[in-house]
Amino acid sequence: MHRNLSSTSTVAGKRMLPSVSERPSKRAKLESSEAGTRKEFLNSLRAICDRWAVHVKFDDGEEGVVDGVEVLRRFLRDTLPPKGKKFPLQECGCRHGGGYLPLGVEMCRTSGTVDKNKAQGFVMSDFKQSLREWLRSKQSDPNSIISDVEDSDLEEEAGDAEEAHMSQPISLSSFDALKYPSSPQPGDSGYARKSTKQRLPVLFYLVHHSNTRETFKNVFKQLCKPDLYLVHLCGCGLNTEALKGACVVGSHLKLAPSELNREHVHYHFVLAQLSSKESYLTTLDAIKGSSGGKYDDIF
Repeated sequence: MHRNLSSTSTVAGKRMLPSVSERPSKRAKLESSEAGTRKEFLNSLRAICDRWAVHVKFDDGEEGVVDGVEVLRRFLRDTLPPKGKKFPLQECGCRHGGGYLPLGVEMCRTSGTVDKNKAQGFVMSDFKQSLREWLRSKQSDPNSIISDVEDSDLEEEAGDAEEAHMSQPISLSSFDALKYPSSPQPGDSGYARKSTKQRLPVLFYLVHHSNTRETFKNVFKQLCKPDLYLVHLCGCGLNTEALKGACVVGSHLKLAPSELNREHVHYHFVLAQLSSKESYLTTLDAIKGSSGGKYDDIF
């Protein structure tokens, strides 16, 4: 059986300046920029994957052709912990190490390249190259048949793919080669390694929601929305000298509007000032019981 997946105002003639709350903060501008970069990066990864036609065997014995998002899911699950070895995790040097975590919450962990006052990161061009190498390695995998269709104009509609010959390149996505053109690869004329970085929590959030194809697809789509931000529920989202690393654990992250992110930053600042585990947990319980449970997932 085959399966297809694919304000300003004027008073008495004077112009009134916006209040502090109305002005976009420096942090908000930074968040907006990072969210836009995240969308661009994720779409570039999908563009790489969509240029390969992948026919796979599923765990339930069925088989079919998958789209670029599914290929990316399989790559991340193979590459990142606990199964993969890229970006190995280590304990984050945060306040939670002293027993401050509520019961049932795993320890904050970190990985990747350290940048001051930012979440851990990685060089995007290096990661893309790792993805290409993984795709090539899968050409000899008995559970997948991969055809390199990069720069090919051939596309098959999803409804026709089931009857297409397996040796024929197939694309089931809405990939636009003009919008996401092939970038030069190492060895190609014009190739230049760029040091532009992406934040590692993006990948670990995806891996955390990668158990099923449908869940991963929905999370990928949400991550591409520039008005949503990755909120660190543990409050350890920035690397400082005290933390010695920012938390990248997927279960410590959620997508939320910038307003909720700023509220979380405020409450985590309050929690960070508390000097004992008992006062921390007591204050945390009080916060969790406020605003109708709006902050019940912070720790």
